[in-house]
Amino acid sequence: MPNNSLAAEIFNGHIAAVAIAAANELGLFDELDKAGFVHLPSYAGKNQLHGMTLDSIVDVLVLYGIFTKPADGTTRPGEGFRDVFQNKGYFTWLTSGYGRMFQRFSAITRQENRTPGFIERDGRAIALGGRDYGKQYVDETFERVLQMKPFRVIGDLGCGSAERIMGFVRHFGGQAVGIDLNPGAIELATRLVSEAGLADRVQLVRSDMRELEPSPLLDRVDVLTSFFNGHDLWPRAECLQVLKRLKLVFRNASRFLLCDTYRGDAFDAISRVPIFTLGFEVTHAAMDQYIPTREEWLDLLTESGWVCHGVHEIGIPFSAIFDLSPA
Repeated sequence: MPNNSLAAEIFNGHIAAVAIAAANELGLFDELDKAGFVHLPSYAGKNQLHGMTLDSIVDVLVLYGIFTKPADGTTRPGEGFRDVFQNKGYFTWLTSGYGRMFQRFSAITRQENRTPGFIERDGRAIALGGRDYGKQYVDETFERVLQMKPFRVIGDLGCGSAERIMGFVRHFGGQAVGIDLNPGAIELATRLVSEAGLADRVQLVRSDMRELEPSPLLDRVDVLTSFFNGHDLWPRAECLQVLKRLKLVFRNASRFLLCDTYRGDAFDAISRVPIFTLGFEVTHAAMDQYIPTREEWLDLLTESGWVCHGVHEIGIPFSAIFDLSPA
């Protein structure tokens, strides 16, 4: 007899989340969006994929109405395709980026196991996921805010895959400096910049933003950006010092666009919780990272010597762009 219990719903939902992330990373969503169908045996052969595993991924998504699977060897978009297509990056971020951490979730809850390096993340997958949902929900608003004032060199703290700054260089001209601590993200960004033929206009630096030193390269930056990294700098006292330091390191930056997710309202039912919020809060709790509220951000920015000229909400739940300049 079919089991329609809450437990079954949760269990099957987890499998669907993994299948969405896999289909995203295998290019199925993009191919379906572009061509309208995928012939599965041909796709498996062309991309050297295991056919039975590919079929199982598609079958799961068919059950959820995301894909359809006619009897002609193809898969096509289902009724739920567009919604999941727009949000697929969240699944890569969660199941691939933080998958290993969740495998050890009970272990890292024990204090004895919380030793240096206890959190295992896949920086490349996190960068890929961020690139995806950033394209859907951040870039349009950010480009509108960015073009309010001219700039020559943009510096991006936590550049990830560098996809965003490459887009800025193509669209607005000028040059860019991408900074990221994660070696996986820098490796991915280096390859993508080279493939795009932008190595002469986009320079990459592997460094912790907390430890940056003034340099001729950073002196060229006149607009500084940060996407979803600011909360990593908290607690408050530490973040305050970093924000003050950034004014000294990027001494010619006249503008700082800080895009981040803040702590929203408490929820009393799962049906009220938007996508991303629960995953964001749980992963950061596990990493012992405090998520500030919108008001806490504004208070800190004022004290650190950055003047906020506007707060622009974006499509990601409880997320905004703080438009800043040095006092």
